[in-house]
Amino acid sequence: MNKDGFTLIEFLIYSTIVVFVIGSLTMMGVNVMYGRVHTAAMRDVNKNARFSMSRMTSLIREAESAEVLSGGDLLSLTFSDPEENPTEVYVDEGVLQLVRGGGDPVDLTDEKVVVSIVFSQPEADLILIEAVFEFFNPAEMEEYEIIKSFRTLENIRK
Repeated sequence: MNKDGFTLIEFLIYSTIVVFVIGSLTMMGVNVMYGRVHTAAMRDVNKNARFSMSRMTSLIREAESAEVLSGGDLLSLTFSDPEENPTEVYVDEGVLQLVRGGGDPVDLTDEKVVVSIVFSQPEADLILIEAVFEFFNPAEMEEYEIIKSFRTLENIRK
């Protein structure tokens, strides 16, 4: 017997299979996009944290002396070159900044990352840095929720 079309049952089965395949492909696409966004946010946080922590520890090692001011919010370093004095590291509106010799502030982190930092001085030649780097996420989207904490103790090597 020749049929010129689909029966209702065949149409429903084919439609269900097509909907299932399209739904699966859509979910795979969403997961790939979620992963890309999450990876990019993590890369930005890690890049900013690595650079700024490296820069701060390098400055501390090269300094002649250091002093923690403003309740741990400001690190003031003194160098043998008077033009570099004072060198200060602090956070202004979530951006880690460096000022050398009273010049203009230089951002150590970009606007994609919010930083909070506490400096302490357990001994005269030791500086403890406790920093939290968080991806700027004003919409509070789950894929952008990246927070990294760092803690390091650096010695002034005079």
